[in-house]
Amino acid sequence: MNTLEYKPNPRANHIGPKNVRYSPIPKIFMPKKTQRMVYAKGKSVFELIDPDGHIYVLQAHDAQFPIESLAKLGEQMKQLPKGWQYRTRALTEDLVLDLGPDKTIYAVGDEFHQYYTRIAETK
Repeated sequence: MNTLEYKPNPRANHIGPKNVRYSPIPKIFMPKKTQRMVYAKGKSVFELIDPDGHIYVLQAHDAQFPIESLAKLGEQMKQLPKGWQYRTRALTEDLVLDLGPDKTIYAVGDEFHQYYTRIAETK
């Protein structure tokens, strides 16, 4: 049985496995999915913040970045556009993202092919 290994070109903006759009810098895309993500109070979350102040929480990370290394991931980012920030923070309460087909979901991928989902703004 032959096995193919997919290696995305970090300089190209293209479609990879499962129609995931890879981009060398954060580029907003709108996935269609239903998912409930719960980040527990007291745990650390890893976030990208865009120039308009929208916060995107890390939802999936590559195996080359164990959870213990994510606090310093921002120091390794070379393609973070001007105005974007990476931060780590401890949650003071549970963070729950209820994603579904009736809501517009905004997400971004970083240069390491890790994905972040935008936290809905509270009113």
